[in-house]
Amino acid sequence: MLGMFGLAGRRLAEGLIALFALLGFTLVPLGRKTALEHARDIFTTPAAADAFHELGDATLRLRQKLTGAIMGPERHAAPLDPGPAVPKVPDLPPARRPRP
Repeated sequence: MLGMFGLAGRRLAEGLIALFALLGFTLVPLGRKTALEHARDIFTTPAAADAFHELGDATLRLRQKLTGAIMGPERHAAPLDPGPAVPKVPDLPPARRPRP
């Protein structure tokens, strides 16, 4: 059936289905609450917060392992000596006066 409408018709039908799914998720009650309210209550528990923090820590460790495998072990460069606070301005040659 969607073949006769072409690609644009298919995208329109998929968009309408997604819209109805989103409306159902946010407006249709499942018991006393909607699915959105259930999800919000689940993700705001202390256990969920701990899980998100652990996931973040695991992601950082994985990133460090991957960058270590690709770039090699970290090499600490010698600290740079702080330069003077005022830049050195070169002396300019004296200005020439035009002849009258």
